[in-house]
Amino acid sequence: MKGQLSVDILFAVMLVTITVVSIINLGTQEVRGAKIMDVSSKLRVFSIDIRDTVTKLYSLGPGFKVRKESPLPLKSSDYILVIINSTSGEVQVKAHIEGSTYYTVQRLQIPVKSTTIVNLTAENSEFWVVSTVTGGATDVKVSTDGS
Repeated sequence: MKGQLSVDILFAVMLVTITVVSIINLGTQEVRGAKIMDVSSKLRVFSIDIRDTVTKLYSLGPGFKVRKESPLPLKSSDYILVIINSTSGEVQVKAHIEGSTYYTVQRLQIPVKSTTIVNLTAENSEFWVVSTVTGGATDVKVSTDGS
C-alpha cells in the first residue's frame, strides 16, 4: 500500500509539473507575440506619420523641413530604413529590430521627383523630411543632415 501511495504522489507531482511548464511556455509565447505586435504597430504608425509629413511639406512648398526620430530605441544591431520611392510613389519603412524583420508601405498622394533613403541606427536615430525644388517642381526628400 505504501508503494502504491508513493507512485500516486509521484504521478500527481509529475502532472502538476507538466501543467506548470506548459503554462509558462504559453505565457512566454504570448509575451513574444505581444512584443512583435507592439513593434510592428509602432512602425506602421511611424510610416503613416512620415506619409502625412511628406504631404504637408509638399503643400507648403519648398524651403520647409521637419525633424523626425526613430519610434523605437535602437540597439547596435538594429536599423530602420526610411525610403521615399519616386518610382512607386510610396513611403517604405524596412526595419530589423531584435532579430526580426519588418516592412510597411504607405502610398503617397503627391508626386515625388527623386528616391531618397535614410538609415536610422543606434548612433543616428533622427532624420529630416525636407521640401525642395527639383527640376522646377516641388519635391520632398528624407536626409540625415536637413539639406
